Amino acid sequence: MAIGTKPPAEVAIDLALVQALIQEQHADLAHLALNDIGEGWDNALPIPVPCRIGRPGCGFPWSWSITSWFPGQSAVLAPPHDLSTAAVTLGQFLRALHQPAPEEAPHNPWRSVPLAGRTSALREHLAQVGGLADRAAVLEIWERALAAPPWSGPRLWIHGDLHPGNLLVNEDRLGRIDFGDLAAGDPATDLSIMWMFLPRSTRSTFLASARGESDPVDDHTLIRARGWALALGLAYLANSQGDAPMGTLGLATINAVLNDE
Repeated sequence: MAIGTKPPAEVAIDLALVQALIQEQHADLAHLALNDIGEGWDNALPIPVPCRIGRPGCGFPWSWSITSWFPGQSAVLAPPHDLSTAAVTLGQFLRALHQPAPEEAPHNPWRSVPLAGRTSALREHLAQVGGLADRAAVLEIWERALAAPPWSGPRLWIHGDLHPGNLLVNEDRLGRIDFGDLAAGDPATDLSIMWMFLPRSTRSTFLASARGESDPVDDHTLIRARGWALALGLAYLANSQGDAPMGTLGLATINAVLNDE
């Protein structure tokens, strides 16, 4: 096996850099205390509602934002007790989000692509995880997912990185964070969270909330969503060295997909 680490940061974000950016561009906030509360694979400012906007500076090459604080814990560490209610909340969120996107909506090279575009990465990650995943079973389900017709509707807004690590739980209330991969694409990409987060008994409730009885999720979309869950689960596991929660999530997702017959 050759389990790797999560992708390295293009730019290291530390307290000194954040302090310098705030001092340069929002000096009236410079007296406030800073705390490093952790980071994701590509986003260390995960709350999606900005109250201040920053521009590149101090050696940092991108725009940035200051956001209000949301209390809570990542669902990958502390899942909600009431997963039935969580399924409804999550489905309602996707129903509101999955609307036709305009022509200028972002294209994400990893999440906006057709499922077949993940084949090379899936095979690479499958080789990395070795005996942790049943290779034959993975490839069988993958080929079945690829045989499903691609999304034929309009490109929809998708979160693009919807997994339990990007769900915030506070007193059993569920919030969504880290919109860094927001893009236009196939809704199956987001629906893959069923195999990452929800027990089978709650999935019909989730799907009813996600699309509604008048516009149900069709079988082909569900097959592609299962394929996306498999691809993403392998990616999480293959890059989980030093990140035990994501490794656990990846393996659990793979097993949920393989056992969902």
